[in-house]
Formats: sequence, C-alpha cells, structure tokens
Amino acid sequence: MKTTLPALFLLLALVSSGGAQNIDPSSLDGKVLLGYQGWFRCPGGGTMGTNWSHWANGVPAAASLVIDMYPDLREFEQGETCAVPGMTIGPNPASLFSSGNSRTVARHFSWMQQYGLDGVLVQRFVTDIPGSRAAGDAVLRNVMAAAERHGRVFAIEYDISGANAATVSAILQQDWRYLVETLGVTNHPRYLRHNGKPVVSVWGIGLNDTRHPPTDPDAVLELIRWFQTQAGVAYIGGTPAYWRTRSNDAATDARWSGVYEAMDGIQPWSVGRYNTIADVNRWRTDRLVPDIAEISRTGQVYMPVIFPGFSWYNLNRTAKQNQIPRLGGQFLWQQAFNAKAAGARMLKIAMFDEVNESTAIFKVAAQSQQAPDQGFWLNLDADGFKLPSDWYLRLAGEITRGFHGLAPFEAQTPATPGPPWPNTDGRMALTVLNVASRASGFQAPEAILAISGTGLPLAPLPGPNTISIVDSLGVSRFATILPGAAGQLGVLVPAETAAGSAAVILAAPDGTVSYGAAAIATVAPGIFSAAGDGQGPAAATLWVLRPDGTLSISAAASCAANVPCEAATLDVGPPGSLAVLVLYGTGIRGRSALDKVTCTIGSTDAPVLYAGPHGGSPGLDQVNVVLPGQMAGAGLVSIRLSVDGVAANATQINIR
Repeated sequence: MKTTLPALFLLLALVSSGGAQNIDPSSLDGKVLLGYQGWFRCPGGGTMGTNWSHWANGVPAAASLVIDMYPDLREFEQGETCAVPGMTIGPNPASLFSSGNSRTVARHFSWMQQYGLDGVLVQRFVTDIPGSRAAGDAVLRNVMAAAERHGRVFAIEYDISGANAATVSAILQQDWRYLVETLGVTNHPRYLRHNGKPVVSVWGIGLNDTRHPPTDPDAVLELIRWFQTQAGVAYIGGTPAYWRTRSNDAATDARWSGVYEAMDGIQPWSVGRYNTIADVNRWRTDRLVPDIAEISRTGQVYMPVIFPGFSWYNLNRTAKQNQIPRLGGQFLWQQAFNAKAAGARMLKIAMFDEVNESTAIFKVAAQSQQAPDQGFWLNLDADGFKLPSDWYLRLAGEITRGFHGLAPFEAQTPATPGPPWPNTDGRMALTVLNVASRASGFQAPEAILAISGTGLPLAPLPGPNTISIVDSLGVSRFATILPGAAGQLGVLVPAETAAGSAAVILAAPDGTVSYGAAAIATVAPGIFSAAGDGQGPAAATLWVLRPDGTLSISAAASCAANVPCEAATLDVGPPGSLAVLVLYGTGIRGRSALDKVTCTIGSTDAPVLYAGPHGGSPGLDQVNVVLPGQMAGAGLVSIRLSVDGVAANATQINIR
C-alpha cells in the first residue's frame, strides 16, 4: 500500500550560511593559470574532426598511441566521444574525446569552476594557425563561450615551436589583429588583463635552438615592442628556465638580457628541468629566489611554471616509463609551495589537458581497470597511491586557494584536498541535511537532501546543471533539483554516487561557487516528522483493516497555523484487525535485505512488511510496519527504525 505524500512533509526549517568566489579578469596578481592545449580531435565529424589528432599516429592502438594517460570519461555524454576501434576497457569499448566539441570544453571549464581554478592560457601554435582559422577557430570559440558561462578567465599563449623564421613575426602580428578585430577576444568580459592591458604570452622565445624563432635578439625585441606599443598588450614571455643566466637551455648572446627586461612578465619553462623533490628544493634556491630578486629590480611580473610529473613513453618509445614520478601529488605541491615561499605572486600549471607528456591535471584513469586493456598507460596509482581521478584538480584548487590568500600554504601535501572548502569564517556556504531527519551526517544515493545557504537561487528554481555532487572517486554528477520550503532547495543524490566523502557544489551563472559537505553511505535513513524538523509526531498514516472487511485510513498527526503539530490519537481496531503504520522517509531504499530493517514502537518490536521506494515522488521512501494488537492503549510512544544497523531519527505516534 502506498499513499500520496502530503505537502507538510516537505516543510523545511531554514538554516543558512554564506559564501562564494569570483575570478577577477583585471589582474594577473594571485592567479594560478593552466596551460590548455585543446588540440585533441576524433573522427566524430563537424568540429569534432575527421581523424585522431594528437591521440595517436593514425588510429589509436597499442603501437600507435602518443599519449601515456587515459582521460576519465565517465561523466561524458553520448555524442561527446568517439569509440576507438579495437580498444576495450573490460567488456566495454574505449573512447576518446575531441576538443572541437563545445560540450567537452564546457565540461572542462565546469571542472575549473567546481574546483576553484582561475582559468587558462589557451595554447595557439603558430604552425597550426592556418588550419585553426580554416576550421573556424572552433576550440577558441568553445573556450570563449565556456569561460563566460563558468566565470573563468583566459588569455592567448602563442607557441612558436617549428615556426618559419622568415615569417613568424608577421604571422603573430597579423593573427593577433585577426583575434582582436574578427573574433573580438579582447572585448570578451573574461579575457585576462594586467595593468589595464590585455595579456598575451609568447612561448619559446630565447631557447638555444633553431626551432623557436626569431633567434635574433634584435628581431625579438622589435616584436615585443610591436605588441606593447601597437597592440597595447601586456607581453608575457614564455622563456627558457635559465633566462637570467643565459645558460643551459637559454641562448647565450648578451643581448638576450635586454630582451627579457623589455618583457612585461617572465614565465620560465621548467618542465623536465628537475626530477626529484631534492631537485625541486635546489631549484628554489638556485633559480626561483634569484629570479624573483631580479624581477623585483626591473618591476616585471614573474610567473613560475610547475608540473605534476612527466612521462612520454608512447610518444618516444626509447624514453623511460613514468620518467618523473608524481609521488601522489607531492612533486607538484612542493613546487607550488616553494614558488609561493620564494615570493611568487602568480603561477602557471603545465598543463590542464596534456596527456601526451603526462602533465595533465584534469581527470584521468586512477587505476588499470579504468584504462584500456591494450597498450601502456600511466595511471594515478603508478607510484603506489590510491587516488581518485580528480586528485590533481583538487590539489590545483588548494594551490589556487593558497595564492588567493584564502588558506595558509603549508609545506605538507594536503591529505584530503577539497572541494568542499569553507568560507573565511570556517563554515561551509551550504548546509546539507537529510530532508527528513534534518541530520547532517551520512547521506545516501537517491536520497533527498535539504540545502540552504545565503544567495541560494530559489525563484525560479535554478537550472538542471546548477548543483553537482562530486563523489569520493572524483566523478561529478548533476543533481536533480526539487522544490523546497522558504530559503531551501531539495536535491536528489544521483543513484551512482560512490560511498565516502562528497562535495555538494552550487555553480551560479555569474561564476560564483558555493560548497557543502556530505558523506555518502549505502543507507542514511531519515523519517519525516509532521513539523518537518525530524522530531515529534511522525508524518505517517495508519491503515486499519477490520475483521468485517472495512478499511480506515488515519493521519498520525495534525498541524494548524501557528499551532505546534500534535500526534493524533490512533485506533488499531478491534481484535483480529490488521493495523499497518505507513512511515515516509528517504535514504532507506539501499537496504541490503528486508530483514535488516527493524522497527521498535515503544518497547514492542513491530514487523516490517515493506521498506523501499514510495514510487510516487523521486527519492521518497516508505516503510510499512505492523502495529501488534497488544499495543492498544500504549499512548504516546517513540518509533525507532534501524536500516542495516543505522538508526533513523526517532518520531512519535499516539495509540488509543
């Protein structure tokens, strides 16, 4: 037997706190930016592409792969990926994504918003400019749309690798005019500026080879002056790591010192320049500290580059697998800590999506079961750590908070990096409760939560992709939003949510983000009370089938305006009657077996006939309990329900 849930069952008490974050596009100060390659394509047609660009040499296979890390695609939707012929993950086909798909780029920026990341330096390869423009600059347009939608910042970073020395300067100038005048990048509200000027980075200038022209310092100086005076930008140089001393990876001509000093900012490329924690610490002493001292003299900005690790075995089959181990995040964290301690005010993390050299921080396979069965894959457990797929997004979020001054930057790598994160007052912006019990402890898949907090969008209800729950495995799922009472939203926990710590994330259209904390378990039983506060008279009905065949249905409580709810007097009927109390709740349906659901009313064990979904409303559960005839005259008694050994909140009924 199932009944309709009365409206009073959804009355929720207001509990509020507040908090949000927004990314300021007017300054580089405090920013932690991510390199965004956006160079992946798969044969999905249209902007997705016609081939497997940057995934493999030809069709991906064990022998043709050029990536070492496999992206975690569990959140991706149908039509967003391409199946890889002949590659499988267990019984399922393996797939890969395309950066040309607007949904994929939007997903990446949604992750950035969820994990509190500032934004990206969009890589624009000089040698690829003709092809990018012929394809309508789909990836850049995707970035522009996603940055606005998710409140992140972006700027252009040119990569001059392999450019023609005779034409590179003219190409850069002409392309920048195109980006400004045709695509309107600098008119975009989320385009990054510094000191009132749009930011442009040019990577590769000054390296001691011929693959990164111009190699003539005077020609480079002329190019920088053009960007600064004609284009009116803040020019950031992606320089050699040893730019200051003009040694090792840097060109040695003394004129280069004048070139570097002419730049508005220095961004030394450090990927692969050190391999161990000891090397990282020496780098702080030998390079970071004197670099920053030099920058302080010239008044430029300084943006160190850090990276999580390195491996390019599939791209270079003579290389060592897992060449620079990530050490469970310690390698990345130590670099960030050292940069901040040395006085850096901004940072670049290389990279967001670079799985070719295994510097990606986005979600990747955490263990072998999540990667294809064919070929070599560097998974997050390679160094003996059991990590969720979003571990490096979490660490990047913590690093960003440290550079924003929102949290102390400790030397020790965080053991449990967020999200969720508290406000500056130490409290979460969102209060997350079981809608029935009002408990803030464990919650269950397919259970209804009551979420409150200042700034919560209530009227009209926020869109379907506003609240997400990130589970302990790193998977983010949008939650169904249900009507709630004043100041609250009802939220349905997605059915696939994994057990363990979880973050409830509200992402507002203006880019602000609010966090709440939850712990997910198989069951988290809550029983609705008539007053909606999880206490007192139960929001229940009593069904009594009498020996003469008549059926009566009675509400277990009565409520009136400005009057506390009271337990109604229930009649269990004459001897021989069957009296069934119907309780309503949430977080119950995940029970292991019916005999694991027990109910005690007063001091009497009451048999449980049914415990599971109500069926009429999402997330609503129902428990049918037999009231033994000997309970007649029991008076006001407590109802104590236990599901798989987990106690629900106690409510009451009054038996005549």
